[in-house]
Amino acid sequence: MSSLSQHKLEAKKAGHQSQSILFRVQDGETSSHTVGAPVPLFGTIAIESTPSDATVKIDGKEVGITPLITQVVSGNHSIEISLNGYQALSLSAQVEHNKTTSINRSLNITTADGTKSKIKNISTEDIIEANAIYSTGKLYYNEKEYSSATELLEQAAELGDPRAQNLLGTCY
Repeated sequence: MSSLSQHKLEAKKAGHQSQSILFRVQDGETSSHTVGAPVPLFGTIAIESTPSDATVKIDGKEVGITPLITQVVSGNHSIEISLNGYQALSLSAQVEHNKTTSINRSLNITTADGTKSKIKNISTEDIIEANAIYSTGKLYYNEKEYSSATELLEQAAELGDPRAQNLLGTCY
């Protein structure tokens, strides 16, 4: 007398909803079954930086510039925030399904040799002000209103914004 045995076939992957099926097999028989692929579970990462316009990489892949809101598969992710003239930041973030993980970081200005600046201690308020002035100056620059752009970029450059210093050089 043969008997039936019950089996479970399951496909799993980190950050995904597993998929499974239950089936029965008669002793001595073979059977073939297919189970669906695991379904990704997404969460959201919201990344801001001071100054803004920093490049963001998630798990080594460039995904945009700050401020940035993007969906990723749930789990632990490596984040890199970088901006020319500033020290790059590397961190990790745990993202949960249907939740938002917020990251807000200030970037430190670097010297020409890539070390943290020790020449001028720039306050967070100055960085925020320089960022706002730079952003407005960049808008004028993009609209080819170079006179207005130059005036604002000079102000941001005096506050220590290296992006303003760089863009100002193209205005002359």
